[in-house]
Amino acid sequence: MLGLKKLRKHLSRIRTYITRIGDVPLLTLSADEEEAMIDGFVQKVIRWKMFLPAVLFSSLLVPGSVWFGQIVLTPAAPVLELFGIDGYKYAAFFNSRDSVKRLMDRLEKLNDRQT
Repeated sequence: MLGLKKLRKHLSRIRTYITRIGDVPLLTLSADEEEAMIDGFVQKVIRWKMFLPAVLFSSLLVPGSVWFGQIVLTPAAPVLELFGIDGYKYAAFFNSRDSVKRLMDRLEKLNDRQT
């Protein structure tokens, strides 16, 4: 019975995905959504104790964040949506260089508090 529920859930997700293939949402985030994404990133960094890799990756990403968002995440967003990940939100986040800079600032503040 449980397997049937999972199958229906996945079929529903696939049906939704197929009906929205031509729909590309606007790649903008509200300030609240952006803050929620930054908080989510920071909480995962804390939980996984991955502060140094996060700082290195984000510092390398800041200059090319717009390119990363448009070349990598935007085409991959429909596939991520199929797996239940908000790919368009991530693309919108990385399309804004200010968002990535705010994430870097938050990670640096976290480092200052821990040391």
